[in-house]
Amino acid sequence: MVAVVRDGLRAAHLRPEDLQLGMPVEVVVAGHGEAVDNVATLAEAGVRTVLTRYGQALGNLVLLDSLPVSGVEMAGSLVRATAQKPESVVRSAVASMLPLIRRAGAAVVAAGLDEGEQAIWWREAGADSARGAALAPPAAPQHIPALLRALARHHPKERRGSP
Repeated sequence: MVAVVRDGLRAAHLRPEDLQLGMPVEVVVAGHGEAVDNVATLAEAGVRTVLTRYGQALGNLVLLDSLPVSGVEMAGSLVRATAQKPESVVRSAVASMLPLIRRAGAAVVAAGLDEGEQAIWWREAGADSARGAALAPPAAPQHIPALLRALARHHPKERRGSP
């Protein structure tokens, strides 16, 4: 995998820090040594890794102390659960988990946000980034530059680096 990533970076003329890869947390938890080695080797090369489907087990927190990952993508079941019942214990548990993840130096990604209320909750809870239909429709890679230009036109202050 490391060779494929390095070849892809070279072919696309990208720096390692321009890439963020997802690694399913269950592959790491299952003890696949090659996956753990890949995460470490890619981190040494400057490629950021995010553990995907994170948070389904409290033991996942141990991984933040043992792997050089830059972030975690919260499990879809947790993202959906926080939207379904505002008074749910799951929502409270997730809200409590986010500061721990951030304290370990990992960014929090909420994926699969389908409603605006979800996006608002995750932002207020401390997620660093998010994706989903509530934020933007899925797009083919060739359409992304045009979408970014349109976004920059609508948010000129942010483009110049202003708050």
